Amino acid sequence: MSVLWGTLSAFTSPLLMTIGFIIWDKLWTGSAFSLNMYKCTLSALLSLVASLLSRHFGADADAEDSSSLSALRSAPAPCLWLVLSAFIGITVGDLLWLQALKALGARRTIVVDTSKPAMAAVMGKLLLGEDLSWPG
Repeated sequence: MSVLWGTLSAFTSPLLMTIGFIIWDKLWTGSAFSLNMYKCTLSALLSLVASLLSRHFGADADAEDSSSLSALRSAPAPCLWLVLSAFIGITVGDLLWLQALKALGARRTIVVDTSKPAMAAVMGKLLLGEDLSWPG
C-alpha cells in the first residue's frame, strides 16, 4: 500500500505545483511576502492537525518514544538549529523564489522546477560520486 501512496504522491505533486504556479501567475494580486505568509500559516496549521492525528491514531501512541517532543527533550540544541534553518529557508528562500516566479512567469518557472530533480541527480554523481540507478 505504501508504494501506491508514494506513486500517487509522486504524480500528484507536480500537478498541484503547476496549478499553484498558474494561480499565482494569473490570480494572485498580493505581494510575494503575503503569499509566503499565507502558505506558511496554512502549512503550519495542516502540520499541527497531522501531528495531532498521528499521535491520536498512531499504533503506539502511549509509548514515550512516539512523543513528538522526545527529540527536543533529548537533544534541544540540534532541534533548535533545525527549526532556525527551516524558518530561514522557508521565509527567505520562498520569498526570493516567489519574487522570481513573479518576474519569470509560471511557464518558465515550471520548466526550471521540473528540471531540478534531474540536475540534482547529475550533480550528486559529479560532485559526490553517487550512483545513479532506477528504483526497485
